[in-house]
Amino acid sequence: MERHLDDMKKGIEDLKTEMLKDLRTHMDTLIADKDARLKDLRTDMDTLIADKDAHKDTLIAYKDARLKDLRTHMDTLIADKDAHKDTLIAYKDARLKDLRTHMDTLIADKDAHKDTLIAYKDARLKDLRTHMDTLIADKDAHKDTLIAYKDARLQDLRTHMDTLIAYKDARLQDLRTDKERLHDQLQQQKIETLRELSRFKVIPNNRALIEMAIERYSRGCMSLTKSVKMFVDEHLLTADTKTLSEYGRKVCKKLRDVGFAGKEELVGKELENLMHEISKPLPRPPISGIYRGYVVGGDSPLAEALAIVISRLQECNLVENLDVLLVDGEGKCKCMLTDGEIIKYSEE
Repeated sequence: MERHLDDMKKGIEDLKTEMLKDLRTHMDTLIADKDARLKDLRTDMDTLIADKDAHKDTLIAYKDARLKDLRTHMDTLIADKDAHKDTLIAYKDARLKDLRTHMDTLIADKDAHKDTLIAYKDARLKDLRTHMDTLIADKDAHKDTLIAYKDARLQDLRTHMDTLIAYKDARLQDLRTDKERLHDQLQQQKIETLRELSRFKVIPNNRALIEMAIERYSRGCMSLTKSVKMFVDEHLLTADTKTLSEYGRKVCKKLRDVGFAGKEELVGKELENLMHEISKPLPRPPISGIYRGYVVGGDSPLAEALAIVISRLQECNLVENLDVLLVDGEGKCKCMLTDGEIIKYSEE
């Protein structure tokens, strides 16, 4: 083992010695190359210095020759300038003379044309004034024509407008008439429906018939409340005291004969509040002894007020071909209203 280590150490020492030897050899080679390069550089520098000195004289000679040429050219240019100076001055003087001559000619032409231009201007102004006067005269002449045309057109428009308004009013009147006719037919049809139904069953209703008849009376032009009030005021109450009219008192007298003894004053008040009163239902007790027909009624004085209104509606042909049965507060039929007449009811 120790021997092996000694061999390794010896090998390393030999390798180290060999490497040092190679390094010294390489260093010597580099130093020799450096010395050779320095020698070459010194040789080149000496050559360049010699060339510079040789070319220096050549460059100086070239510079002197160029300066001499430039001085010669400058002298030539100066001589040419002096030679052309007189020519340019003469040319300038000739041009100035020509310009003065041309200016004098233009001034003379201007003076010659001045009078012509003034005369032309005056003639044009005169023509323009004449044309303006003509236009003004035409305007005045056409003004009256235009006004007359405008008035005629306005009159035509007014006439046409009046015609259209008259046509519109006529059409509106036709429409109102048709509306009223259709409204009347509708209410009449409703009354006929009541009549047909009343042939088969009892129809107890204080309001329906009066409402339909009053709608025919007012032709649907106002509310039911206003229509009822207008009918009552016109037909059933006096205008000043709002008491029963002669017709109302006559009906009350007939109703007394069949068992209704309401006071006329109270009947008048019922008529004043008729719209409110007819909205109430019929009396609670069942209607007895009646199996078909249209029935109205109630306690006095409501029954009398209803009888007066319906009989008057019948007389005015607002209720046609419909007999109305009048019952008292107990539901007993007392009379029948037929075409404005009070007929005592009989069960037979």
